[in-house]
Amino acid sequence: MTRTASLFWSVAEIILAGFLLFFAGFVGILGFAAAQGGPHAFPADMRIGMVCWLIALAMTIISIFWFRRSIRRLRELRLNESRSETRNR
Repeated sequence: MTRTASLFWSVAEIILAGFLLFFAGFVGILGFAAAQGGPHAFPADMRIGMVCWLIALAMTIISIFWFRRSIRRLRELRLNESRSETRNR
């Protein structure tokens, strides 16, 4: 993968991970509301709340891994750039 493509995908993954983290919070709040009977059209059900919380937890873990992988890739690009500058001097 070229340097530009690697940079592009790292930034895209960071943005996607941010959206995923946002939606994880939304699903978590929805799970809390479902467990308490918040949406009035639905009866209170702890199972729906637990499923929503587990989905929110999985989404949060996936977004953390995306963040870590993308930042590691960006740091590697920066280190390779600084190494090539010292070699050229």
